[in-house]
Amino acid sequence: MIVAVTSRATRKASYCNRVPTHDDPLVTVVIPTRDRLPLLREAVASVFAQRFRDWRLVVVDDASTDGTPAWLAQMTDSRIDVVRCDPGVERSAARNLGLDRATTPYVLFLDDDDLLKPHALTCLLRGLAGHPEAFAAAGPRVFFDELGHHRRYYWPHWTVCRRAWVEVIAGWIAITGQTLFRTDLLRESGGWTVGMSVAEDQDVWLRLGYDRPAVLVPRAVMRYRLHGPSRAPLNTRVVERELRERFIAALPEPQRRLGEEAMAAWRLIIASNQAFYLRRHREAARDLLEAARACPFVFTSPITGPGLVMSFGKGSIAGAFPRPAGLALEDVIHGGREVLRWAPRQRWEGADARNAPEFWALPFELPDDVAAEPATTAERLQEQGALAD
Repeated sequence: MIVAVTSRATRKASYCNRVPTHDDPLVTVVIPTRDRLPLLREAVASVFAQRFRDWRLVVVDDASTDGTPAWLAQMTDSRIDVVRCDPGVERSAARNLGLDRATTPYVLFLDDDDLLKPHALTCLLRGLAGHPEAFAAAGPRVFFDELGHHRRYYWPHWTVCRRAWVEVIAGWIAITGQTLFRTDLLRESGGWTVGMSVAEDQDVWLRLGYDRPAVLVPRAVMRYRLHGPSRAPLNTRVVERELRERFIAALPEPQRRLGEEAMAAWRLIIASNQAFYLRRHREAARDLLEAARACPFVFTSPITGPGLVMSFGKGSIAGAFPRPAGLALEDVIHGGREVLRWAPRQRWEGADARNAPEFWALPFELPDDVAAEPATTAERLQEQGALAD
């Protein structure tokens, strides 16, 4: 059963330069949630803090059993819709319920543990206003943790408008909270694939981003919270691989060959990330060099190229020293980041970050003895000996 309270916005943001204003709201923000009321409060507050005020908010309460329903029932702002799911549904279905409620030209999906920066909607709307051919606008995200560490990872420092399907195959993605979609195009594409709880954002970007460009704005629009152990299912890499294989198989030549090259690079980039995680710098640099040979396109792209080149430089410099010296250099750099609070990471009691399950080591094929098991975490695979030490 779904219970909803409808609303419409009335307040205008006339001070938003170059963003058209209307009597009706322009943007719907959809927040699916389940049993995370303290985080939900922060996410909702980040929407209310937007400098652009022509928004509606749809909160999809996915069968919460904590204080979420009571707190949402107290919300009196007419711009807020509450959709209650009972029994619960999975994440993609919850997002589609929010999409069904959207009556605005643009829609953004925010996870309940992430935060929008105050200028997020303004920047993303300006990007789409300047590029009517784009299916979406996306901006950088800043990772943060509960200790106050924060870091913005590489993103173009200038506005880029281009089709990004090759970069998505190679492993790049703009996740939901940093992406503002054109509502009609997302609906026409089928919305979020129900039952797909892994790589669903990659699925959307491949479906919409093959024929249409996206515009990437340089100013950070979202704060991405790192907390607790990795929740990546065992079959994460399998789902990502199968998604890419289906997409590439439907491509015409020569795009199919380019897609195959990008997928080969994707595997090598993942291998390099695992090598960095294990502090094997020379191996990481070799993997990146092989990725560049497999698909030069992703190393020349303004979206993925600079970050990959920086990673190759990091691996090459640390790997040029004898291993003890390379590890010491890395420790010095990490120590400096800790002092400056530039080292956000997942943290939980009783475990150091380096003891976390190896996300980058998730397999592309599940072993037969776990293939039929429910997806949980990489740690279970390690316990069964399916991941290399």
